[in-house]
Amino acid sequence: MNNKQATALQMDSQRTHLLPFVRHNGANFLNCVSLNARSIVNKLPECYHLIYTCDYDIIFVTESWLNCEFPSTLLDPHDYFDVIQCDRSVGRGGGVCCMVSKKLGCHTVDIPVTYGHTPLELCCFDICFNDHRLRFFNVYSKPGDRQEREHYVSTLIDCFSSLVYLMVM
Repeated sequence: MNNKQATALQMDSQRTHLLPFVRHNGANFLNCVSLNARSIVNKLPECYHLIYTCDYDIIFVTESWLNCEFPSTLLDPHDYFDVIQCDRSVGRGGGVCCMVSKKLGCHTVDIPVTYGHTPLELCCFDICFNDHRLRFFNVYSKPGDRQEREHYVSTLIDCFSSLVYLMVM
């Protein structure tokens, strides 16, 4: 290894120590879990166990069943996480929620207004590390007939495409 390679390795090593990832065997990891809650409201003790004892960086929840009457502060009373949610606008059930450790400094990505009146249940956020940006999505697709599903998937692809374009800029 020459001096230039050794310096690059040392700089890379210093840079990775700045990341708020869990380090394991010299590699960086985000500790994430995804679950379908089918109402997180009636599972708050389990939710608190996940966020306060399992050391997850990101928790993705589908079928959160949250709404405007249930403040996100009840999901994380100790304020360790940024809570990003997209509640189902009509009817009961559905909805998605992301709980992102505040040590990661996430930035919520607004879903373009053109998709605000669609049945998309979608959360999006970015986490930036040094010169890198990671974009995360959490999506729930409710059951429906074939035509509804095809329309949903088509709308979702259009929405993803617009969000990827926003990310590149």
